[in-house]
Amino acid sequence: MRAGRSSRGVTGVALALASAGCALQRPPDAADLQRDALQNVALPAAWQSQGGTPQLVVDGWLASFDDPQLSELVAEALVYNADLRAAAAVVEQANGYLKVASAPLLPSVGVRGLWSGASSSDASGINGIFLHASLELDIWGRVRYGAAAAREQTAAAEADFAYARQSLAATVAKAWFLAIETGLQRGIANDLLRSAEELHRISSDRLRV
Repeated sequence: MRAGRSSRGVTGVALALASAGCALQRPPDAADLQRDALQNVALPAAWQSQGGTPQLVVDGWLASFDDPQLSELVAEALVYNADLRAAAAVVEQANGYLKVASAPLLPSVGVRGLWSGASSSDASGINGIFLHASLELDIWGRVRYGAAAAREQTAAAEADFAYARQSLAATVAKAWFLAIETGLQRGIANDLLRSAEELHRISSDRLRV
């Protein structure tokens, strides 16, 4: 009876320790990192800025310009830009790392056959089939911390890809509007040239008269 109580007590202590180690610690934020790395550094007030108001960028903002040629140019740039394709590959790679890091948290089941080369009654050559299942007890959170880090890296890669898409679209739109502005300025310059030539003709006629 005492042995049974002792074993139950040891099991209870083990479960308590396991439950205490299950909770993941919150990662430090920017303020905590600044206190640890720059304990004796006081930033001047002139170097600090409140920043702008964060706003979500609407993915279809090009439609507000109602310019089919601009939309076609941006779509072509998004498809054929090498840097953007590289960013998409980084996102795919980060998703793969996330799956690999999260895999140990799931139970694994496998089937294995033993073949000795000797013929059996059914002529299959298989002498035995083994089914094995395993589950890693992540008591101290090693696997979960790795999965959380991979999840944050995936989110960062997706944010970089979204920024690259919006930045590329904005660059193409800026170049397009600059080309339109340059064409308009060229037209104005031609009008000024024609006006100057007309004034020169009038002045020549006045001098002749």
